[in-house]
Amino acid sequence: MEKITIDHVARISSVLVKSKNSFYANPFYLLDNCYFEKINKEIWIYQPSIFRKEEYNLINVPKSVGNIDGQGFTLLSSYEIKSLEDLGLRILEKREIGSEFFYKTSDFVELKGRKFASFRKKINGVKRMHNLRVLDHYKKDDVKALLEEWALLKDTASMEKNELKSFNSELQSNINAIELLDKISNKSYFVEINGKLAGFRVNVLLNKKLWVAVFQKTNRIYKGLNEFLDHVSASYYKKVEYFTTGGAGRSRGLAESKRRIHPSEEKMLYFVLTQRTH
Repeated sequence: MEKITIDHVARISSVLVKSKNSFYANPFYLLDNCYFEKINKEIWIYQPSIFRKEEYNLINVPKSVGNIDGQGFTLLSSYEIKSLEDLGLRILEKREIGSEFFYKTSDFVELKGRKFASFRKKINGVKRMHNLRVLDHYKKDDVKALLEEWALLKDTASMEKNELKSFNSELQSNINAIELLDKISNKSYFVEINGKLAGFRVNVLLNKKLWVAVFQKTNRIYKGLNEFLDHVSASYYKKVEYFTTGGAGRSRGLAESKRRIHPSEEKMLYFVLTQRTH
């Protein structure tokens, strides 16, 4: 098993997305979290288990599972679990690990109807109150500085141990991603207000039907900037039917914030432990 590196990540992502139409097939996620090995001419992709120390779980379902027994899988949809059972594996244990959220691109381009009234109001407000300069490149040091400002405003002292661990992991992942923007195909937006970076968004196209909002950070004093970046990103990908913002893990607050922007689908993901039946 090898760590996924920049040398193989584009190829591995393109293979994975054929069977896993998900945020977790994007190259930034794979580089930051995953390992791979080739078995029977297939690529098996793993990440460290969140439930079992020193174990690695598969995040994809191979076409053939060979002689594996007692293997853990994670980030699986109900459809993928059914595929495991069809391959002759019994599900010994199954745990929910949170939902992944999918949205219609056209909703965020058109912003029609009452449900997007608040969205439109926030975008119009930030555009009216500030002169927004939108760029597609920015100095990495300045982007990292905004990340650090964002982190300092978080009340980490009140976070529980697991929440703090997740927060620090997210921050480090974001820093890692900034270093890779010129090495991985992406569409990013950086917004300046009064000559200073106020927010940014990193997006990746997975296939003809799905793009990924990898992550975004904004200075919280600029109300409506998050919504503006949603709209600008969707407008660029207007011919791609859906996008995903990934999952919320076990964070109720994050899940509720994702629900507030009207997902077209909320798909529960699972960890499963398997056993061969024959």
